[in-house]
Amino acid sequence: AWGLEGDSLNRYREAVQNPRHAEALHQAIATGETDGGYALDAPALKRVPPGMDTASPNEDLIRQKALILRADTPLPSEIFKPEALDYIIEKFRPLLPLHHWIMAHIFSS
Repeated sequence: AWGLEGDSLNRYREAVQNPRHAEALHQAIATGETDGGYALDAPALKRVPPGMDTASPNEDLIRQKALILRADTPLPSEIFKPEALDYIIEKFRPLLPLHHWIMAHIFSS
């Protein structure tokens, strides 16, 4: 989960208005969904914020105030054993493209 506010939210919205960056974000989210069984939370906003393109093909991304992908799966017994680290690495691996996108477009210097 990545909450966005202030400058980070502004950088996010600027990035998703760029078709190339928005497509890369859609692909990163799709990887989490298809390879990891995650689902993106619904947008927090009902409408596109004022001043933003209401006809944008990426309005679903523009209405987000956080990027939260959830996988509602029960915890396996391995989580309480030494092999927990292996489980965690594999469980979060499909989210790496999303993490890289966020670091490149929101939190880069």
